[in-house]
Amino acid sequence: MSIILAIIILGLMILFHEFGHFIFCKIFGVRVLRFSIGFGPAIFKRKIGDTEFRLSLIPLGGYVTPLEKEKIEVIIEERVQEITRTMNISESLAKEIAWEEIRKEFGISQNSEKLFLESKPYYQKFLIVLAGPLFNIILAIFFMYFLLVAGYENLGNKLGKILENSPAEKSGLQPGDIVLEVNKNAVKTWQDIRREIALSEGKVKLKVQRGEQILYFEIEPKISDGRRIIGILPDENNKILIRYSPISAVPKSVENTVRTILDMFYAIKLIFTKEGIESIGGPITIAKVTSDAAKESLQSLLSVSFLISLNLAILNLLPIPVLDGGHILIFTIEALMRRRLNYKTKFAITVFGLFLILILAFIGISNDIKNIFKKG
Repeated sequence: MSIILAIIILGLMILFHEFGHFIFCKIFGVRVLRFSIGFGPAIFKRKIGDTEFRLSLIPLGGYVTPLEKEKIEVIIEERVQEITRTMNISESLAKEIAWEEIRKEFGISQNSEKLFLESKPYYQKFLIVLAGPLFNIILAIFFMYFLLVAGYENLGNKLGKILENSPAEKSGLQPGDIVLEVNKNAVKTWQDIRREIALSEGKVKLKVQRGEQILYFEIEPKISDGRRIIGILPDENNKILIRYSPISAVPKSVENTVRTILDMFYAIKLIFTKEGIESIGGPITIAKVTSDAAKESLQSLLSVSFLISLNLAILNLLPIPVLDGGHILIFTIEALMRRRLNYKTKFAITVFGLFLILILAFIGISNDIKNIFKKG
């Protein structure tokens, strides 16, 4: 049951992402030829209006195919060459036949310019592509909202261990101390404490409860792996339930989402380290993590779904051809150059991007297989 639930959740993320592209195409009058969940051969397909909706065999993503003038021009050119060669007729007549075939297949004519993606201004193309990641972020906000309303356990503000020779030990902090404030900001969880220390400038000012005493400390943090730390660890047994009302959860869910996105952008550079490469997970890892979370609790499932949905958004915004960020980059280059890149150049860029994605997929699946054998 947990595996089925994991597949449904991942499918929902893909559906939401592609629906973002689809709905913005409709808003700006771009015809959508195909809306697919999955890749490869269709398991099920149905044409509604001008769009073919399909569920495809390989459940590793999805795609929306907008009507693009360049692709139609390439099809026309190839068909004209084929018709003139086989039927021995003039090029103009061959072009009319080719356009009649296009009309039957795609429902467009030579006067359908406004339906093409390329006919739209830069900001509309930008928004159509951005809508996919944006809808993943909106879905993540929903996951976070329900998590906050349902409530979840978090490590509290009680110190469990003081690291030897650390700034905290030298200042006199002790295990069992309860941190009430960091730099005059109230803190309730370990996450609050870490964030306030990381964002601090100069000395870290702590308000601490020790028994019935209230104590104050000023500590000069040290830098470790680019982060400001003072050498404290939480009490793992001190857990508190965090729960918000349906109203207060709205701004908090947005705040948590924005903060997590910023953390993810900061962490992107870690992908290019040895540890980062070894931590890349493939579809097996994603499905397993989601399935395990579903087995554990609703809160765990919501938390994992939140992170995966945001990961999908951030990954798709990377400026790699094939991904949404790559399309945005190409549209931006074309806007600056004030002309379209030719089809062959775009095709070469797309192949290069696909090559990079295949490398990442290979690394992810290899790590999945290694992890399976390690556990076996």
